[in-house]
Amino acid sequence: MPTPHARILERDQPAIGWFDGGVFSGDVQLIKPQREIFELLASRYALDARHTVFIDDAAANVAAARALGWSAIHCTNPEELAVQLAPWIASLDAAR
Repeated sequence: MPTPHARILERDQPAIGWFDGGVFSGDVQLIKPQREIFELLASRYALDARHTVFIDDAAANVAAARALGWSAIHCTNPEELAVQLAPWIASLDAAR
């Protein structure tokens, strides 16, 4: 996402507050599916691959996340995301 668009999203989208952080491509000059952007995100937020789920509509980006050991959901229909996430959430609950 270009930097100007990221700033608009941060300013105008209340849902952005649901997240602890993120990485915008324009800010770091990396793009998905480059491995480095995933590694930067993981390093910056101390992500544990076992407890990380990546959601994207592009299969290549999902494959890149999985290559790092992350769970990943290829979601092309937002209305189905809750159903797609349910097994991942259940596996987290079972691991606790």
